[in-house]
Amino acid sequence: MFILFACFVTAFAGSDIKNLYALKDELVESKQFLWDWFDTETPPCMWSHITCVDNAVAAIDLSYMPLHVPFPLCITAFQSLVRLNLSRCDLFGEIPEALGNLTHLQYLDLSSNQLTGIVPYALYDLKMLKEILLDRNSLSGQLIPAIAKLQQLAKLTISKNNISGQLPQEMGSLKDLEVLDFHQNCFNGSIPEALGNLSQLFYLDASKNQLTGSIFPG
Repeated sequence: MFILFACFVTAFAGSDIKNLYALKDELVESKQFLWDWFDTETPPCMWSHITCVDNAVAAIDLSYMPLHVPFPLCITAFQSLVRLNLSRCDLFGEIPEALGNLTHLQYLDLSSNQLTGIVPYALYDLKMLKEILLDRNSLSGQLIPAIAKLQQLAKLTISKNNISGQLPQEMGSLKDLEVLDFHQNCFNGSIPEALGNLSQLFYLDASKNQLTGSIFPG
């Protein structure tokens, strides 16, 4: 469960209604799946797949909607957003750096799309994130030491991408991490011994990479 902090929402309430209309305009080709968004009798905060707190958008869940669009940039304007689920939406293109505007985001699911490019550096600045699901895309690049900023992270799944390079030692500082899945990527080198510090970890899948060593040496 994720707590929605009402104290953050007041300043963004008015602009979020405008942002919802902007999002509707970006998704006009999906009108048949989001019919109530185009019903003039339905207020934006009552639209399906949208959760508001005092007219500020706290959650967007469009999972399994066949949107077939690039990542909708206007989503990055919802500054009180806590949950974002765009899994299996047939998204393509890159994840925008503007995602870093979502400073209250706790849950991010962009899995099972056709996203390309690197994991945006701005993602590492979202210090309230508890879950990141980016698996089953075509992401590339490397994980960087800045991942250590995500001290509240409990779940990280990036499997079935093309992410390469060495795993950063700094991953071992994520003391709340419970689920770590990066199988079927292009990681190489040694598994950092620091991963042995992840005392809360109960699920790890590092298979189908070019890694050596173990987090449990000996």
